[in-house]
Amino acid sequence: HSHKVIDILLRYGSESQTLSMGKTNPILLEKVNGMLPIHLACLRGCSVDIVSLLLEADVEDKCFYSIVEECKEYDLINSTILHIALAHSPVDVIKLLIAKEVKARCISGGFTKNLLATAQSSRGGMFPIHVACARKDLGV
Repeated sequence: HSHKVIDILLRYGSESQTLSMGKTNPILLEKVNGMLPIHLACLRGCSVDIVSLLLEADVEDKCFYSIVEECKEYDLINSTILHIALAHSPVDVIKLLIAKEVKARCISGGFTKNLLATAQSSRGGMFPIHVACARKDLGV
């Protein structure tokens, strides 16, 4: 039922916030410990429904391509949403993120940021494939 609460918050926001059509919901851009809600959802292993709702509200892809510059609490430095999801999220969330990245690259003719080829500064400069290989239950 938490996805219903998130859906309501994303649609209506708080009383002090109004949403502009065609703009990323401002609630999604509020950081907690250096992380946006989409990063926290992937870190906590939230369901694909919740991550999908967050992505739908991220109209301008500001959150999708954002990087956790530093979060000492979780040893995350320059981590993308894909790095975090590969380490902590269910497989269906990872598939959703990769599909969104591939679709974005196809629409833009390949001229977009590349989550699949971005290395983390923490953990020895790991690329997403390295994170996936370190996780045994993905079958990589």
